[in-house]
Amino acid sequence: MMKRRVLIKRMFFLSTGTILLPSLFSSCAEDPQFNLDRLKLSRKQEQLLEILTETIIPKTDTPGAIDLGLPVFVAKMVNDCSSREELTSFKNGMQHFQDLKIGSMHFEHLSAKERLGVLSGNHPDELNDFLKIIRERTIEAYTCSEYVMTELVPYKLVPGPFRGIIKI
Repeated sequence: MMKRRVLIKRMFFLSTGTILLPSLFSSCAEDPQFNLDRLKLSRKQEQLLEILTETIIPKTDTPGAIDLGLPVFVAKMVNDCSSREELTSFKNGMQHFQDLKIGSMHFEHLSAKERLGVLSGNHPDELNDFLKIIRERTIEAYTCSEYVMTELVPYKLVPGPFRGIIKI
């Protein structure tokens, strides 16, 4: 014979599970990783942004764009600091690169060398605007990253040490 306390506990877990289970499955689907208000990117576009930034700053003996979190910085800066025209240009460029096929392959399936060739090739003006935004924001993110500021560029206190006696 089941006690009332055990029955209430089981009913509680069963009802909580039925409420939470659908939300767990829906959160795994196509939810974007970047939480932005003006720039809405799908998960596929976020992955494309990661590929574009990694093409500009690839991983070598130093960390690449994805390792340093540059795609999030780029998206956040475009979202927060861009004019409407730049935001529209960025959205249109993302859509163009998502639909872009080189031969029979999409941009994200190309090799790193082929991607670099596509980025440095001739494009229409609106796509050049998009690529300019991507390049500028990626380079800005890299030069402002913690890795560059602490590992590659040693910090020196301005104006520097005082040396009172110097032979002239």
